[in-house]
Amino acid sequence: MEIAAQLTEKPMEELLRLLNEIRDTETRGGLLLALVAELAPTEEIHHKMAKHAVDEVRHGWMFTQLIRQLGGHVEKPSGPLYFDYIIAGRPDFWTALFNRDLPELTMPDVWEIMIAANEIECAAENLFSGFRAYFRDNDKASAMFREIYFDEEFHLRWVERELEIAEQAGNGQELARIRERYKDAVNGETPPDAN
Repeated sequence: MEIAAQLTEKPMEELLRLLNEIRDTETRGGLLLALVAELAPTEEIHHKMAKHAVDEVRHGWMFTQLIRQLGGHVEKPSGPLYFDYIIAGRPDFWTALFNRDLPELTMPDVWEIMIAANEIECAAENLFSGFRAYFRDNDKASAMFREIYFDEEFHLRWVERELEIAEQAGNGQELARIRERYKDAVNGETPPDAN
């Protein structure tokens, strides 16, 4: 409930700015995961990433509707967003992925994307729980945040399971190296360049 209390103290303009930032992150995340699905090294990863991508883009649309319901307008956020901190961990890789300059993804590439996505999902899970409490008297918004929260829980579970399988297959050191690269992004700090 701490986040809900903080949200209550924000003026509507600041709340709408935050909702626009989340809308942007959800939509951009969905577009990224769609690219990953296209280049996935296995059929199973393709299907899971494609479903995840659809959910994230749908969440972006849900935020668009909420912003409009609250009397706001969709705007491009200014300044670095959480997503930007994730990309800073390995900018050449992410730029090549966005530009479709990678012929294929390796499993370590997929693990990196999963770990980066989980950093975003973990931060979002707590925030969305606070939003659910904040909007408890707004049936549409409350239902929206409940749906998004459960989707994010599902995303965290499937990604964590895939990473557990990779670790059990002897890839623990590689996963630890990747996790180290993104650990500071949780706090909004730019991770060191790892290229």
